[in-house]
Amino acid sequence: MRNNRKIFTIIIFMNLFVVSRSLSEEIKDNSETKRLKNFPKILGMNIGKKHYDDESYQKDLSRNDIVILGFYREWEKSRNTNIKEVSQRLKRLNPNIMIGQYTILNEFTDNIFDQAKRDIIEKLNKENWWLLDEKKKKLQWTPRYNAWEVNFTEYTQVDSGKMRFPEWLAERNYNVFFKNNPYFDIWYIDNLFYKPRVEKADWKNIHKNESSSSEEIQRAYRKGYMAYLEKAKQLSPQLLYIVNADSELNYEEYRNQFHGAFLEGLMGYSWSLETWAGWARMMERYHSVFENLLPPKIVGFHATGDPKDRKFVRYALTSCLMNNGYFSFTDKWNEYSSVAWLEEFDLDLGSPIEEPKRKPWREHVYRREFEKGVVYVNPGMKPYLLKLEKNMKLACCSEKKIENGKDEKKIILNPKDGLILMKIDE
Repeated sequence: MRNNRKIFTIIIFMNLFVVSRSLSEEIKDNSETKRLKNFPKILGMNIGKKHYDDESYQKDLSRNDIVILGFYREWEKSRNTNIKEVSQRLKRLNPNIMIGQYTILNEFTDNIFDQAKRDIIEKLNKENWWLLDEKKKKLQWTPRYNAWEVNFTEYTQVDSGKMRFPEWLAERNYNVFFKNNPYFDIWYIDNLFYKPRVEKADWKNIHKNESSSSEEIQRAYRKGYMAYLEKAKQLSPQLLYIVNADSELNYEEYRNQFHGAFLEGLMGYSWSLETWAGWARMMERYHSVFENLLPPKIVGFHATGDPKDRKFVRYALTSCLMNNGYFSFTDKWNEYSSVAWLEEFDLDLGSPIEEPKRKPWREHVYRREFEKGVVYVNPGMKPYLLKLEKNMKLACCSEKKIENGKDEKKIILNPKDGLILMKIDE
C-alpha cells in the first residue's frame, strides 16, 4: 500500500510538473512576443456578444494589447466558468494584456425582468432617480438602445446610505465586477459626455423643465460623472480609469482625472468626426486629448469599416500612428462582437523615435519614424510621389507597387491612404 501511494504521489507530481512547465512556456512565449512588439498597439472593444467562455474567442481576444469586456451580473449562470477564470485565462495567453470591464452611468433600460440590471432598475425606481420632464415622463437621448436617462446630479435626494446614484452605482459595480477579480486592470466608463444629450428636463425635480444648455446644468452633469469616478477610485485605487469621451476632456471637471480616453467612431461612420468635420479636425481631437490625461495616457483611436477595405484600414491605422494611441478597429458587420485582426496589426515598428506629428512633413503628407520603420499618411486630395530610401521595403500587407528607376525607387501614395515601410537590416 505504501509503495502504491508513493508511485501515485510521483505520478501526480510529474503531471503537475508537465502542466506547470507547459503553462510557463506558454506564458514565456507570449511574453517574449509581446515584449518585442511595441507599435502598433491594438485595443479591442469587445462588449457586444458575451461568449467569453469560448476558448477560441479567448485566443482571439488575447491578441490585443488592451481589451475591454462587457460582463454582466450573474454572467456565469449556466456556464462552466466565471469572470475571474476567464480573465485569468486571458492573462495566461498574454501576460502583458490589460483587461477592462465596461460600465455605464447615464442610461439604463427600465425592464424589471432584465436580470443583469434588475438591482439597478429597482434602485432607480425606489429612489426616483430617473431623469424626468415636467410631466414626470422618463426621457431618452436616443431610442436606439431602449434606455432611459438617469438624473445623477447633485439635485437629486440621497438614499438611506446618504448616497446618490453615482456613488451607489460605483459601489454596486465594484462588488459585482472588481472586488474579487485581481485580473482586471481597467475600469471603463461609457458615455462620458461633456453636456446632457437631452434638450431639457426637470433636473431639479421642481415640476419645471430647464434647458440642458445651461452652464449650471452642464457643470452639475459633469460633477455627477466625477462623483462616480471618485467613489470608484476610493474602492479600486489600483485600477486605470478609461472613458468613452465626446470631447478633448478639457473641461475643468474632467481635466487630468482619467488615465485614458476611447475616441469612438473617429472614422468610418456617417457621424464620425473625420466624415463631417474632416481629417484635420479629427486629428486635433486625437492629439489634444493626450494633454488632459493622467499617465500612462491611453488613447483608443477607433475606426469601423469593412476589413477587406485595406486602403481604409491603412488610412486609419497610419493616422493613429501619428501619435501614441492604441488603434481600435471594428468590423462594421459585427461591431463590438468580434476580433477583426489584420496583418498590419502584427507589424513590429518598435518605439517612435520622433515626436507626434501635428504638421505635414512635405506638402500634404505626414511622416513619422519609428525604430524599425517609417509611417506615412496622405489626408489630402492629391497623390504624392514618394521616393523610397535605400534601406526601406514595403510592409508585408501593402499591395502598392514600386517603380524602379536608374538610381531610385518611387511609390505613389494616393489620397486618403497610408503607407508603412520597414527598415532593412544592413
